[in-house]
Amino acid sequence: MIWSHTKQRGVAIGILSAIAYFCFLSVAPISFLEKPCGDCNSLPDNVIAGKGWVDDSGNFADARPPGHPLIIIGLKQLADVVSVPEADMFILFNVFLLSFSAVLLYLIAIEVWRTNAVMLVPVAWVTCPFVVWFLNQPYSEVPFFVLFFASILTFFRSLKADAGKLFWYGLLTGALLGAAMMIRSIGIALPVIMGISWLALSRPWPKRVHSLYLIALFLGSVMLVLPWSLIMYKETNEIRFLGPPTLAENSIANGLKFVTNIDGDREKLAVSLDVANYAEHLYADIFVNEKTRVDSGQLLGQVSGLIKGVLDNPVPGISFYFLKLHRAWYGTYSHRLEFWTLLIQVGYFVLLSLSILIIYQNRLRPKYVFVLTTLVVLYFWTLALLFEPLVRYMVAPMGLLFLFFPAINWKGRGRLYSFQNCLQKERQSRVKG
Repeated sequence: MIWSHTKQRGVAIGILSAIAYFCFLSVAPISFLEKPCGDCNSLPDNVIAGKGWVDDSGNFADARPPGHPLIIIGLKQLADVVSVPEADMFILFNVFLLSFSAVLLYLIAIEVWRTNAVMLVPVAWVTCPFVVWFLNQPYSEVPFFVLFFASILTFFRSLKADAGKLFWYGLLTGALLGAAMMIRSIGIALPVIMGISWLALSRPWPKRVHSLYLIALFLGSVMLVLPWSLIMYKETNEIRFLGPPTLAENSIANGLKFVTNIDGDREKLAVSLDVANYAEHLYADIFVNEKTRVDSGQLLGQVSGLIKGVLDNPVPGISFYFLKLHRAWYGTYSHRLEFWTLLIQVGYFVLLSLSILIIYQNRLRPKYVFVLTTLVVLYFWTLALLFEPLVRYMVAPMGLLFLFFPAINWKGRGRLYSFQNCLQKERQSRVKG
């Protein structure tokens, strides 16, 4: 049975995943291997050159959390020590972490299902083109996937843990989320989502136990971020959590400019003239025009400007956000290959719909998977509506959606390993005792 060979299967999944990635890399075109990572190297190169933690302008670099640059610095230094080209070191690192994320998804899947079909989850992840896309460069998404999935695993296990272990599960889950935030600030609200999920799904513990878990969850998150917050305060004399609002402001601006801003790397987007004018004028009102623009640092004011834009021009405004709503699942920065990304997502949507239908027909209904996955998907989807709608931002929640795929092979031979089953067994043991 699959749950009696967890370690062996986990190791096998990791090895086979790595082999699959190396096989792809061996036939990947040069254009894939050499595609850029954006501004991944400037800060690490400045640190290695002895200039300090500064950007190319010589200013203290606090626009993004320090986790990702620290990883790149470590990889560059390691590559130098072992005399391996940096590009090869980045690929080895990515292969290892993406393979490990497949193992984590397998471990999450066996927390939900008791059927050999759980193997569909890591297979779907490893073969997903949107995951493979991250292989060649030190993208921040790669370590984020590992920390994010690890936090999901510890959260699921906390739902089945004894009261005496809940504080430590909460602290570990929070620490993993804090580390994820230090890699990508997009994870800033994930502790809140975990907290809501805990209140909705956990056993009927006394209020003290619930409070202890939630305190541990948020303590673990803050514990990892607080040192960086103190460093920023020392350097800027401003109180910040993960960083200034600059990154969010630029992302909001990009969420408006992507329709009309066609630079050398982007193809023209096919949208109606009304939608293009709406996005262009709203960007000008919020960021350009002296009379109407919102000052830098006023993030809530910019969000209010987005809402006001829809209220003032509802027809093009609704069309614009509907465009972002569906582009979040297949949109690319360059606007290229979107027919193929859409086609791939349609295939995943068919499999997901079939899985949910089978779950409903067999009354399996893994409640805690539905609740947490729905909240996570809605969170990332909302960010896609607020920022630029790119499929790369939806890859992490797609990993959770793959958890429904084992239902495709459901024929009554397996069973759902639910929290409810766990609770029922606990009650039965207490009665016997």
